[in-house]
Amino acid sequence: MNIETPYGNICTAHGIDLSRSPVFQGEDLCLFGSPQPQRHPFRVGNTTLRVADGSPVNCDTIELTAHCHGTHTESAGHITREALPVGPLLPTALLSVYVHTVVPGTAAGCPEQLPANAQDSDRIITEAEINRLPQESFECLLIRTKGFLPEGSCPDAPYFSQNAMAAIVQRDFQHLLVDLPSVDRSDDGGVLMNHRTFWGLPMGSTELPAEAFRQKTITELVAVPESVSDGLYVLSLQAPNWHTDAVPSRPILYSIGEPS
Repeated sequence: MNIETPYGNICTAHGIDLSRSPVFQGEDLCLFGSPQPQRHPFRVGNTTLRVADGSPVNCDTIELTAHCHGTHTESAGHITREALPVGPLLPTALLSVYVHTVVPGTAAGCPEQLPANAQDSDRIITEAEINRLPQESFECLLIRTKGFLPEGSCPDAPYFSQNAMAAIVQRDFQHLLVDLPSVDRSDDGGVLMNHRTFWGLPMGSTELPAEAFRQKTITELVAVPESVSDGLYVLSLQAPNWHTDAVPSRPILYSIGEPS
């Protein structure tokens, strides 16, 4: 189906799924020391709701942690005392998004602000990488990190310098998507410097400073195929309307001018 958007024509039949989803077979990414996500048949009394066991239906119970298992979208409620569920904040409209590939440098000799426990071997996305973006205004920014392949618990994943995150905030992107497990260092002592910068919280604060930050979201651990070139696209940020600070999500990318 062809749809005219403010950014150009798209074909909804040609969407690109950017999500990483648990397969519940003991081989899923498990971030931050989390156990494997679980899927098991629901039991009612002595009855197991699984067709293979004689039940008329399959009915699974799912156990997972959104922040740790696959692509997920989070609100400022991730770091605030106030409950701020992400589900009701998720946009229903199609959004403009710019795909931007960055090349991390190393922390050794990096003049930008980094966590106090940064190691020289840490891989850093710097302000210079963000400043290579075109000057046009977009609703969303999707960062693809060159040379990063998520595996295991990703303890050595690249992350943003605070200068880089400040540059993103200055551009006023409402939704930030990254292929990393976190915009912060995997272990930064609980400071979450870049999360706070994105949502405008002073260091140590748990209170949102302004209403404007309530609508902003971060989506982590997206999967961007190599076939996707840098540039402008249309995004559908799909996720369940759960009243939690983070939900599993399925961003869908559409090429502009895609033929039917």
